[in-house]
Amino acid sequence: MKRCWEVLLCAGLLAGCVTEMPMVMTPPPPPVVPPTLAAEQVLVECRMIKDGDMLTAPRIITISGRKAEIAIVAQEKVPGTKKPVETGIRLSILPVLEDGRVAFTGSCSVKERRPASSGNNIVSTAFVTREAFFSGVAAERDPVTFQLATNAKEGNPIEITLSFTMAPGLIGRVDPAD
Repeated sequence: MKRCWEVLLCAGLLAGCVTEMPMVMTPPPPPVVPPTLAAEQVLVECRMIKDGDMLTAPRIITISGRKAEIAIVAQEKVPGTKKPVETGIRLSILPVLEDGRVAFTGSCSVKERRPASSGNNIVSTAFVTREAFFSGVAAERDPVTFQLATNAKEGNPIEITLSFTMAPGLIGRVDPAD
């Protein structure tokens, strides 16, 4: 049996006839997910404490061998320029699963604005940045702690604690506590 059809294309009208053939509809195949993806997920939890006060406690899920970054930042206006300066906390970490433990490397930086000074027809603003680079190996849920140093005027250092959880199925799972 033949059926005639018309299709309007962007370039113009196309007309023709086709022979009707039985059609079998099959659902599209599921997306291909690497078999190791679920087994290599790592939840990285970070706590930053200064003088007993929690500054931040971000969490991020990544894949073993994939760099993850967390930025908790604000834009600060500065005199003499339209482009703001970014201040806040940045954490970059690369966890790699090895024999049931997590080997990790990373960096952490804290950029803070200092009070502006003015006088003699001039206004200025200063920023202080502290940065630490780290690497280590940790067992699952065994926290590791290091310090981001400060100078004597700024008081105690910032204490940074990292904890890692290796669990299949973390990506896409919703934590009811969030």
